[in-house]
Amino acid sequence: DNPVQSVPDIRPEIRPASLEVTLPPEDPATQANTAPEVESDTDAESDAGTDLAVLISRTPVVRPRNLAPPVENNQGAREEEQPTAPVAPPAPNVAAAIVPNVPARASVAKAATERNAINLSRVNLIGVYGSSSDRRALIRLKSGRYVKVEVGDRVDGGRVSAISDDELLYVKGGRNITLQMPKG
Repeated sequence: DNPVQSVPDIRPEIRPASLEVTLPPEDPATQANTAPEVESDTDAESDAGTDLAVLISRTPVVRPRNLAPPVENNQGAREEEQPTAPVAPPAPNVAAAIVPNVPARASVAKAATERNAINLSRVNLIGVYGSSSDRRALIRLKSGRYVKVEVGDRVDGGRVSAISDDELLYVKGGRNITLQMPKG
């Protein structure tokens, strides 16, 4: 009953000729920047609602006029601007000239990593810090969790008995276990 219309079929109604305002011909440059002056009428102002309401609006221009000559002139100028002499290459960048002598495929992480330094399936000593009278250590557990310990703390089912500059001793099940710092 009510057919669905597609977007191209929906068009606004054309403004009736009775509403169009004819203005005297002016210079196109000034015509776009100036609005027509409308004589004020006391009855019309009361119907308008506000002082800023416009009684009559101009019909919008469909497209810019006199655009073809400037476009043609611009296209002709572009054809004439084609360079005939080869262009000199740009000057070398000074910052690019100062490049350290490093292999192109060097990887910082690869150079800084020591393979198999720690066994990830065991408890590992990662670091030792603090003064000689109050040492603490950072340990990596089998689970991957990191723990900060000091003498007397429980770790991996044992108790920390001593921490030196580069190793940690703990007692587990009556056995002494020594964790050493990774070499490197």
